[in-house]
Amino acid sequence: KYHAVLVILFVLLSNLKLVFNKYAWIALVVALLCYTPHFLWLVENEFVSIRYHLFERPNAPYDFNKYTLGFLVNLVAIFGLTFPFIYYSLIRTRSKNLFTKALLYLTYGVLIFFFISSFNRRVQTQWIIVISIPVAILAFNYMIANVTVRKWIYRLGLTNIVILLFLRVGLIYEPLFPIIYESHGNKDYMGQIQSSAGDNPVVFENSYRDASMYAFYTGKTSYSLNNVNYRPNQYSIDDSEKEVQNKKVLYVSSYLTTREFTFPRIVGDTQYANFIDDFESYRKLRCYIGKEKISLNDVDHPLKIYNPYNKNIQLDKLRFATSFLNGSKQFNEVVPTSLLPWEKDLQHLKSKDTTYFTLKLPKPEKDISPAYFRIVISENELRYGLNSAIFKLN
Repeated sequence: KYHAVLVILFVLLSNLKLVFNKYAWIALVVALLCYTPHFLWLVENEFVSIRYHLFERPNAPYDFNKYTLGFLVNLVAIFGLTFPFIYYSLIRTRSKNLFTKALLYLTYGVLIFFFISSFNRRVQTQWIIVISIPVAILAFNYMIANVTVRKWIYRLGLTNIVILLFLRVGLIYEPLFPIIYESHGNKDYMGQIQSSAGDNPVVFENSYRDASMYAFYTGKTSYSLNNVNYRPNQYSIDDSEKEVQNKKVLYVSSYLTTREFTFPRIVGDTQYANFIDDFESYRKLRCYIGKEKISLNDVDHPLKIYNPYNKNIQLDKLRFATSFLNGSKQFNEVVPTSLLPWEKDLQHLKSKDTTYFTLKLPKPEKDISPAYFRIVISENELRYGLNSAIFKLN
């Protein structure tokens, strides 16, 4: 997780002399070298994960229960029943040396950072788990000198272990679990889908979870086709799409109106499916606009579309639209959009090439005031995809 940079930041703030310490710089260089494969991956994929988290991740209006209270509940959850004595140990610990000072700066720094963040977005539990090691060290040192705290952490810690083991077993053995959980029934559910699909690949719409789970349980080919109502994921950037191109596939979606198969599940929405004899998608088509901020009053904009595929794509297979988003970058509506090619009598998007158009930006059809938009493409009557970055409207 990119939040690991907070570890470096707060440890450095605890002792600014580290700036002049050669060993600190050696540690930093070694860490960066270890990250080199990921940095190269980011460059090759247009910094997709950073761009998503910083600029494209949908949000929602502030909700105290969901955001700030949820953050506080997560602080309890990561230490379980021991949390009163863990945080008591943290509060009572004083900085006696540089190591303890670094642990305190790191812990309090991360807690304050994400507490402030909770007023803007939901803080996920794994983001704050970085405090677990420094807090465990601080609590251990404190409990060594405090008999009462040591006694209660020991008792409650053992209780934590028993409960966690019980719940872990319950995740895979359903009768032990007190509620029906999302991990239950998945093997049987994927088996039902495979019995209908046979040896044909399965394309799930808007579910990287189901696509990967199907491949895991069945060993068969699967793919997640992500549309305008969803978000990019690994299936948007890896080579999974080519494994299902021009093949007969079982297409699984909750959006289908005509349905050959119905797949109810224990937890979650019922899914429906049809066979598509010659599946063809072009979700890697990318649209680019030179401007970062655009007004709805602006009509014409230069637009370029890059075709990364090894074949030309016929324009009559494609439909173009504008997806309007609200201030929280949540989907509002799709409005069909006209693109005028610069090249006369253009019939296709050339392979491994960029084609230029003039974008006629439409007005929203709903009575809304959108804050953002993106250009989206539908191929072969599939639902519109996610084919551009998100652009801000003035």
